[in-house]
Amino acid sequence: MMLTFEYGHYMKIMIALFANDQTACFDQMIPAFTNVIAQANGATGQELLCRSKTIAVMKRYIKKGLGVSKQAYKNQPGRPQIQGEIQGKGNVASL
Repeated sequence: MMLTFEYGHYMKIMIALFANDQTACFDQMIPAFTNVIAQANGATGQELLCRSKTIAVMKRYIKKGLGVSKQAYKNQPGRPQIQGEIQGKGNVASL
């Protein structure tokens, strides 16, 4: 990446970078979509309803360079809903 930027600087051209972590992008996976995939692979509607309700009430912590944050954030009534799977859940990688 640094070499690309240096090349752009040397050639005096504009460089754009699109960072897309496709190997661990769990926070970008929408639970409604992953539920469809899970149902296509044999999960029942009751299991998926339980899973969705659990995700909706989970607290989320931020992992930083110096450790995990002490404060958490979560969905709150009347506010926009937080989307995305939660890293560390056992079934996310299979979805």
